[in-house]
Amino acid sequence: MDRELGRQLAGGLVLGAILVGLAVKATTVPFHTWLSPAHTDAPPTGSAVLAGVLLTMSTYGFVRIAMPMLPLAWRAWARVIIVVGILCCSRASAGQ
Repeated sequence: MDRELGRQLAGGLVLGAILVGLAVKATTVPFHTWLSPAHTDAPPTGSAVLAGVLLTMSTYGFVRIAMPMLPLAWRAWARVIIVVGILCCSRASAGQ
C-alpha cells in the first residue's frame, strides 16, 4: 500500500515537473512573460522559427511525452489540467 502511494506521488511530481517545463515553453498564462521580449529581440527569421516550431513542439510534448510516460498520473490530474487550459484560453481570448 505504501509502495503504491509512493509511486503515485512520484508520478504526480514527475508529471508536474514535465508540465511546468513544457508550460514555460508553450507560454501558458502564468509563464508567458518571456515571449514578448523574445519576439521583439529576435530577428524576423528567428521569431518565425520561435512561433512556428518551438511553441508548437512544446504543446506537442504534452501529448507525446507526458501522456504515454505517465498515464496514471495524467488521468489523476486530467481535470486540473483541463481547468488550467480553459482558464488560459479564456484569458487569452479576453485580452484580444
